[in-house]
Amino acid sequence: MISPAIQRTYGLEKAALLHIQKLASEIKINSKTTQLLKILKTVFNHLKAMKVNQKAIIFVSNSTTLDVLYKLFLQDGYNTIKYKDNNSLERFRADADIQILIATDDAAKGLDIEYCPVVVNYDMIFIIQFKWSRGFAGATDKDRILMCWL
Repeated sequence: MISPAIQRTYGLEKAALLHIQKLASEIKINSKTTQLLKILKTVFNHLKAMKVNQKAIIFVSNSTTLDVLYKLFLQDGYNTIKYKDNNSLERFRADADIQILIATDDAAKGLDIEYCPVVVNYDMIFIIQFKWSRGFAGATDKDRILMCWL
């Protein structure tokens, strides 16, 4: 499908934009996501060896990224849920089989995550107030892995 913006262009500009659109449509997984999947596998193996909950909360900036990561984690074999409300948080907390909870910035506000050993900020944090909510809220003397992706 050609975007309306591309339809309004002509000649070389249109050809270049169509080529870029084609290349973008062929991207199935980016290197940032590939690296995250590799690191999560390693971290979860170490947590398992230490007999620690193999759980991670991943914060993203928008629902599109949330949906993409959700599908990729399921395809990679992770039992994953999306944060919708406190019920999904309680389910994540109570069910030892659920490994990953993916949440948007809006969900990060006031989220109690002290029981979760791994917190990932997948997207750049643009508003400094979110920094506290994305991994530091509820911090205790427990060890926690906090990863920030750029």
